[in-house]
Amino acid sequence: MKAFDELMRLYKNQSFALALGITKDVGLAEEVAQDAFFNVYRKIDSFKGNASFSTWLYRIVVNGALRAISKPSFEIETGLLDVWDNITPEQSKNTGNFSDAITLLENQERAILVNSMLQKLPAKYETLLRLYYLEELSIKDICSVMQISKSNAKTGLLRAREKFSALAKKTKYKEIKSYVAQ
Repeated sequence: MKAFDELMRLYKNQSFALALGITKDVGLAEEVAQDAFFNVYRKIDSFKGNASFSTWLYRIVVNGALRAISKPSFEIETGLLDVWDNITPEQSKNTGNFSDAITLLENQERAILVNSMLQKLPAKYETLLRLYYLEELSIKDICSVMQISKSNAKTGLLRAREKFSALAKKTKYKEIKSYVAQ
């Protein structure tokens, strides 16, 4: 059970973010991520190791999220995240002075801005960007998770970057603009 708790600790945030990117609904994303971990717990014996554990888990999350949004009762809800609430107790212990705390808040705010911009993209593009840049999956693993060809993954990433860049250029946040321009 300790091993499973460790897996949940390691992958819960990424699983939730991936589900949220597809469902665009916080409550539904939480449910999808929770169901994914429940399925992993029940079916861990069926994990063959052909791909990494994270690839297998993300495939379960993607399938669950796609099933969830295909239900007729699905409605998109949006919510705002509070920067201060996103700071974990561990992070707050590590802020030795006011300057460190401000830097931490700025990083949290930047992450929220990028997240909100990602959520404005079509689900396929958001998922591609999250898996490639945030989860650092290889093209091969992305193909496995999303069940697409290598050429579709590369083309999708190119288009996703273009759409993200265009969206960033429209934003009033100079920091995001300068980040995308690099």
